[in-house]
Amino acid sequence: MDGNPVSDSLLQRRIALKLDAGELPRQAPRQRWGGVCRTGHSCQLCGEAIPAGAAEVETEDADGVYRVFHAGCSALLEQVRTAIPA
Repeated sequence: MDGNPVSDSLLQRRIALKLDAGELPRQAPRQRWGGVCRTGHSCQLCGEAIPAGAAEVETEDADGVYRVFHAGCSALLEQVRTAIPA
């Protein structure tokens, strides 16, 4: 996704594991912002770099934790999150 070498199927498995382990919340984020990465950092799903100038999504979860994802990783997370029963 977004130039990310990690396959969607691998990311889907990683998402399910992170949801089951409580590393990612099962509920949708309280807030979500999309934009262009200004400083460069790591995606909190796939672990790959989000370079400055790339599209990113930042979320604030119900517990107040902020997370940053590649735009594609964020979209896949939402697909998996909604497909897995709570």
